[in-house]
Amino acid sequence: MTDTETLSAPAARVARVALVTGGSGGIGRAVAERPAADGIAVGVHFSR
Repeated sequence: MTDTETLSAPAARVARVALVTGGSGGIGRAVAERPAADGIAVGVHFSR
C-alpha cells in the first residue's frame, strides 16, 4: 500500500484509540469512560 492509498482510506477503517494516564479514579476515570462509551478503544494507565 502506498502513502496515497493510506491517506485516502475510508474513515471507517481508521482505528480509534485513546490512552488515558491516571485513569483509575476521579477525573481520570470520567475521562476514560467517555470515549469508551462512544465505542473507542481505551487504554488506561495508573500507578498506586
